[in-house]
Amino acid sequence: MSISNYIDSLGLSSDPFKAKSNSLWSGLEEFAHRIQHTVEFSAHFVVIYGGRGTGKSELALYLYRRLADSNSPLLYSARADGTFLGVLSSFHDHLALPALPSQNTDGLSLQVEESLKLSSSETVVVLVDDANFLSCESIYFLASLACRGNIGLILFSEANLNDLCPASLFSSAEVFELPEPALEDIIEALHCRLRGVGYSGQGILGDAEAEQLWRASDGSIQKFLENAEKWLQAKYVESPERSLPLKVNSHGLPVIHIIAISALLATLGVTCLYSGENAGVQEGGDLSVQPKEPSHESSVSVEILASSSQAPASSSLAVTSPAHSDVGSGEASSFASSSLGIHTQDVVPEVELEAQAAAVRPKASVWTEDELEVMSWPPDEYTIQVLGVASYESADRFILAQSNASLLKLVRSKRQGKQWFIVLAGRYQSLAEARNRLGSLPQSQAKAGAWPRTVSEVQELISAYP
Repeated sequence: MSISNYIDSLGLSSDPFKAKSNSLWSGLEEFAHRIQHTVEFSAHFVVIYGGRGTGKSELALYLYRRLADSNSPLLYSARADGTFLGVLSSFHDHLALPALPSQNTDGLSLQVEESLKLSSSETVVVLVDDANFLSCESIYFLASLACRGNIGLILFSEANLNDLCPASLFSSAEVFELPEPALEDIIEALHCRLRGVGYSGQGILGDAEAEQLWRASDGSIQKFLENAEKWLQAKYVESPERSLPLKVNSHGLPVIHIIAISALLATLGVTCLYSGENAGVQEGGDLSVQPKEPSHESSVSVEILASSSQAPASSSLAVTSPAHSDVGSGEASSFASSSLGIHTQDVVPEVELEAQAAAVRPKASVWTEDELEVMSWPPDEYTIQVLGVASYESADRFILAQSNASLLKLVRSKRQGKQWFIVLAGRYQSLAEARNRLGSLPQSQAKAGAWPRTVSEVQELISAYP
């Protein structure tokens, strides 16, 4: 079976495994936002470590696309050319600098540095994928530009860069490790691929299948996707029975359609035969429908008492009382004249009653105590996000293990339609104050990748939940 068959079966526009995905699984997307905020507002030099196939290249492309909205980033793969001359040539082309008489490293490096100094309107963010292929001279040049604030630098590396250059070179760098994905994140990584090429159905990979494929992938998301592609090919292999055309009768309709129509007509006939509670059979054997007696049903509805000095308004309620019921008319009248303001009236359609009930039903408060407190903060202030996870239990355990647990706030949000739990630390009047606080956070929180964000942004997330 050709690969196009599973693409056609799922209604995909193209092969989901050939192109880079435009979206990430929620945990990695949250990590990407933290990295972007760090390189733009906190540290100009960021190093991200991750094993082979863990999503570094996909993360680099995702960040490049996000940064392109506000500035002119440079995405460079050191695997293609990690030499100093290769890096300088890439800068030269990106900045559209005039050609030099001779392409040497001294002339190019001076030209690039001068151009970056003059370009004060925006900071060029440089993303280097496969940074472990860079020469030490290249790393030193890039790090020196970042330390002087000429560029923002994000290095994605599989190996420890301290093995290539002196550790002192990375003293000013913020170092992160890619988050380890959970099983639901792995499934989401596949579905992100599928959604990117037009798939809108339910999940096609269950937990059992995903766990089996993940165990065979040795912790590599890329290998997992390759295994998932093979799994899809095997799943949608066309059997000989499915390949046979439908049998068609002489009138051009498939036999299975004629059987279905016949069954439907038979069902309708039986329904008509036994429907109608007043239908009768005359002695001659002919069927005749007796005229139905007019219904004497009445409806009893509870009106809303809106007096501010009395009990709060109650929901609309309808009670149907048939004429042949055990409740007499006197009892009904007594019930109708009760202090609740009940009266008889014509039957109100059920849909209308539902709409009335929904209109007066008070909206239940779903915010937790922490969320209510965060919602009371001035929106122009700042807070620090110290954690974002997909599991409430994980967030709760994290808080309980912290020395400043009483100061942490846990709020709920949604990411890509799934629950996302955010842990916040503190409330600050300015971004500078929040940044200063980062250095005094407990080590476990700083290691988790704490970053400042506006209170208004967090309040929007809370308001949008559930």
